[in-house]
Amino acid sequence: MKYPFLGWTGQTIGVTAPSSGLREQQQEWVERAVEQVQARQMNVRLGETIWSHQLAESAPVKQRAEELNHMMTDETIDAVIPPFGGERAIDLLPELTPATYQTKWLLGYSDISTLLLSLTLQTGIATAHGPNFVELRSEEWDETTSAWRRVLATPTGGT
Repeated sequence: MKYPFLGWTGQTIGVTAPSSGLREQQQEWVERAVEQVQARQMNVRLGETIWSHQLAESAPVKQRAEELNHMMTDETIDAVIPPFGGERAIDLLPELTPATYQTKWLLGYSDISTLLLSLTLQTGIATAHGPNFVELRSEEWDETTSAWRRVLATPTGGT
């Protein structure tokens, strides 16, 4: 198993919507999450797919897959966290190119679990079941929400 490492400061989080995107009234959630993540000394790169939502998906399957593939291969992105789940992530599986992915964290839950399992089984890269990006919008993170940083920053050989 290959365990990615996400340090405590200066890392870049990529946000893409491989399943559901944001309806207009939800878009401020991402803006607040960006503020909170940046306040914790991390950078954020937002994908285009997060800003739309139609018929249970953020964008057409090819666009969603291309954006996820790009973020997983981009060496300047240290982890990828979708805004939230949905019900259409499974459609991406034939379009993904996991053999080209960098060793980095993919974090999320709900529909994102489909991608987590597939990626780990195909590549041996560990993935993480944890908060989706919009859940990071609070000024104070509860113990469960904040655990992702501690866990993803575990050094090689650590526990």
